[in-house]
Amino acid sequence: MTVSDKWRQDYRQDRYLEQVSPDEIEQRVRDIFTNVLVLSEDGKLSLPAMEKGTGYWMQLFTHVLEEFALRKQWVRPGFLKDNPMPIPTWPEMPRAAQAVSGRVFEPGKFLFKFGKQEHLRSTLENGTIRLAPASSYSDPSLNYAIRDDELHFTVQMPAKDTWIQKVDEKTLNPVAGKIKALGNISFTQTVPSDYYVYCLSGLFTFRAFDDFQADACLVIKQPKQFIEQVLFAGFAKLPNWFARVGAVDYLDPLRTSREDVRAFFAKHFRYSYQNELRIVWVPENRQQNLQPVFIETGPLHEIAEEIIVLPSE
Repeated sequence: MTVSDKWRQDYRQDRYLEQVSPDEIEQRVRDIFTNVLVLSEDGKLSLPAMEKGTGYWMQLFTHVLEEFALRKQWVRPGFLKDNPMPIPTWPEMPRAAQAVSGRVFEPGKFLFKFGKQEHLRSTLENGTIRLAPASSYSDPSLNYAIRDDELHFTVQMPAKDTWIQKVDEKTLNPVAGKIKALGNISFTQTVPSDYYVYCLSGLFTFRAFDDFQADACLVIKQPKQFIEQVLFAGFAKLPNWFARVGAVDYLDPLRTSREDVRAFFAKHFRYSYQNELRIVWVPENRQQNLQPVFIETGPLHEIAEEIIVLPSE
């Protein structure tokens, strides 16, 4: 039995896409393509090795193929149009590859901040860092890679073996017969307050410059010391707030339980390729519609390298 056949067999035992609409399945395929393709050093779209995470996405894609086979359906023509994926540059080398001149950053040893050169220069020279309200990321003017609802996360669970029981509002006693639930049941977790977030990436990728509309990248060579300085400066600006640091959990809303959703760190799996680490500040009392604030850590030359700048087009 091939790996693909095993994946198809496993899916038939847990057909979690059965009640998902064609539109949602097509979006799922777009999300898979967004994550599985990378931009190579020669400017081509390529697939990483299976051991580098490609296997996970190929398994999900195989599940989609099996669901379509069971439905005797297929995706509609043009459904991948304008899908956010790495932008190929072949036969030209990507400008990001030119900027690093073949240097490879060992995973887990560095943090990266992609942005505008002028802002990153201020961060390196003065330690000036902008903390953004989580609510600001839902701005519809932001691009696909940045825009997200950071205050809510929804999971969907198959309704099989689930029954709906109407009860008396006061006594909670049953007042009618049970009704079998159909489709999927959605649960949305909402964080109780707006909060501040500072986002970094744990991986240097060529596509990140396009995704974040960046022309530069600050390489942080001592992540632990950097985070400590950012936390110290943040508490100076936001006394009595709570801070948390951690890698983002990229969750598949169709295969995640409510207990797995970690407040402030849960994101849809369509953003997995961003490899985000974040620092969040949560107010002691509930607040809404926060405004950006700036903090100052002081010069960062000892813990951050010179900024990588894209060459001119």
